[in-house]
Amino acid sequence: MVRRSSSIIDEGDAPRKKAKATNMDQIEELMKSPEGQQIMLDTDFSQLLDKVMMLIATVLSKSVLNYEDKIIIENAVSIVVGILLFKKELYPKFEGFTSTVGVATAEQLVLVGLLNQEEKVRIDF
Repeated sequence: MVRRSSSIIDEGDAPRKKAKATNMDQIEELMKSPEGQQIMLDTDFSQLLDKVMMLIATVLSKSVLNYEDKIIIENAVSIVVGILLFKKELYPKFEGFTSTVGVATAEQLVLVGLLNQEEKVRIDF
């Protein structure tokens, strides 16, 4: 183990990081292919944004988050950011998000995420 800037980093992380980079390279290659482009064209990003926002609102409404909830939040936030970067025209829909289950609005959702008791969730937001 090596100590760097007030955190401990396991030297065994290097192979995992390399494997993760390789996986990302494969995903990038796939998405540049005709099949990947077809996936992007066929995806209803507006509906996907609605579903993922509802998922985040529901999970954040729990009083206690378990490990799986934190992973769901991490991935869901990444998906929302990706959608908003790819389809900027959906940003007003994000701002106007409302839910009858869990966190009620996009503003509240972001605040609950940023001020969450779980450090992992705060970092993801």
